[in-house]
Amino acid sequence: MTGLSGVRFTRWPAPEMAGALAGFAALTYPRYRPVLLENPIGPQPAGTPIAGNCFAVTAHAGDMPAGLALVEGMWEGEARLLSIMVAPSLRRRGIALALLAAVEGMAMDAGFTRLCCFHNNRMRDVRAFEGLLQRAGWSTPVLAEIRLTGPAGFTDAVRPHWQSLFDRQDRDGYSHSLWADRTQADRDELASLHEGGQVEERLSLQDWMLSHADPHVSLLLRHRARVVGWIIGERNRQLDCIHYTSGFTIGPLRRCGWMIRGLYEAAALQARHYGADHPARFETFNGNDGMMRLMADRLAPYASEQDRRYRSERVLG
Repeated sequence: MTGLSGVRFTRWPAPEMAGALAGFAALTYPRYRPVLLENPIGPQPAGTPIAGNCFAVTAHAGDMPAGLALVEGMWEGEARLLSIMVAPSLRRRGIALALLAAVEGMAMDAGFTRLCCFHNNRMRDVRAFEGLLQRAGWSTPVLAEIRLTGPAGFTDAVRPHWQSLFDRQDRDGYSHSLWADRTQADRDELASLHEGGQVEERLSLQDWMLSHADPHVSLLLRHRARVVGWIIGERNRQLDCIHYTSGFTIGPLRRCGWMIRGLYEAAALQARHYGADHPARFETFNGNDGMMRLMADRLAPYASEQDRRYRSERVLG
């Protein structure tokens, strides 16, 4: 595939060049480099959108890696642009636009109907990235979630302020247990929640998430002994923190603070197991207004980092 003068573009997977992607590792974020170094990209059958499959487009200027766009299949016909980078000495030549055009073609060939991407307000060169998306016809970025990171020991400071809420919850039958200790009856109740339509699709438990669940902090939430939700914390060894990637309670208990209690108890366990200064990371999506207000008003004062994460998309075809 050719395009700009002197620049050669290649679609991946390209079996005849297996292993060559390792040379592009510097053109993506560290957390995605194993995808390139271990070369699990492909195959991507035409017309069959497969969640979890990755594909990429690379750009060479002579023998020099010039750019890389990396994409992952998600759900409901949607694929996510994980990263797009161009070598600093080759920017402002239209390479990034050409990479985006190429991944759009690959995504459509694979049966996807929409591309999306996320970036946060602390991203380097955020204005340049948003300008690239605008020129490529992507939607205006909208707030998708708020993320806070701070020491797990914040639980000691907030307990006196939340004690009356916790007392009411205890009287109403709140309890929790470790996710790792769940019984067959617990598994049946979790399945019933999903099969009964009580769990929104974007909140449903995913295998990749559970495979990384930290056994010391991940919880089942209960109401009068029955399973009504969960908190899943993932140990992020690269950042040395616990990232609480999934939390859920059934609708009637959301206004009763069950999620807040679960997050508190998980962070308190984290502080005891890993130390009060060990970072805890929480996030909530746009539209969850109550949780956003709680994070902004109650948790933000204890955070060492605050991120606003934005979403853009491109409808294909």
